[in-house]
Amino acid sequence: MSDFSTMVAADQECFSACGLIWVSGVRRYMSDTSLIGFHAAYREENGEYRESGVANAEIGSYLTHLGLRIEAIRYFTTAGPNDFLLLTPERARMLGIETYKVDGGNITTPSANPTVDVYADRFASYSLLQSRCAPFLQPDRAAVKRAHEAAFAEGNKLVGADKWIDLWTPLLDEVKAELNKKGALLLCIGTEAHLRGHGQETGVDGPSFSCISGSTPTEVTMCAFSKCSAGGSRTATIAVATRDA
Repeated sequence: MSDFSTMVAADQECFSACGLIWVSGVRRYMSDTSLIGFHAAYREENGEYRESGVANAEIGSYLTHLGLRIEAIRYFTTAGPNDFLLLTPERARMLGIETYKVDGGNITTPSANPTVDVYADRFASYSLLQSRCAPFLQPDRAAVKRAHEAAFAEGNKLVGADKWIDLWTPLLDEVKAELNKKGALLLCIGTEAHLRGHGQETGVDGPSFSCISGSTPTEVTMCAFSKCSAGGSRTATIAVATRDA
């Protein structure tokens, strides 16, 4: 099964294997009063329950395939055989699990209530945008600074300082590796497009000339990356260090 949505309605229960099915949905619906619980896999031996290392390893592999990080996998496989760890919408955000929160007839989407992983990604992206990307993209520094600080504050509020640092530090290391691999210009253009594509402020506008009139390699490249509409005209902020033929 793939590309399906899962839902645990308000005041309804979904434990153990049911929870694993629910978390596999591409759209996961829940409410504040949905009872979704997880525990480690166990087997019965001589009337006693013993944790099954093989079964838990398989569950961990399954959850990894879904894209969940190690903290979520541990949460799903920690409780004893007679206990459950319940997943709330807020706990899901802390574990990086995107959900659609249902409250009567209202639904809060993941984009309106991001996970801490999304904030970590934004923080790393804005860190690059206001440092290495500034000479190329010439963003509105005040706008980028506000967004950068907001991402940091929201992530820190969700999980606390220690766990928050553990989330964004590896992302900055990945940014450094990508800089060495792709170079600053391509990575900066891609990062700005990534943020813009998710509806985030970047402090960068498109080219000031009409894209329909763009003829040189530089103009064509700028229009392609900024996705400027034909005939559109916006403030020039992108400084591309290339020479036209």
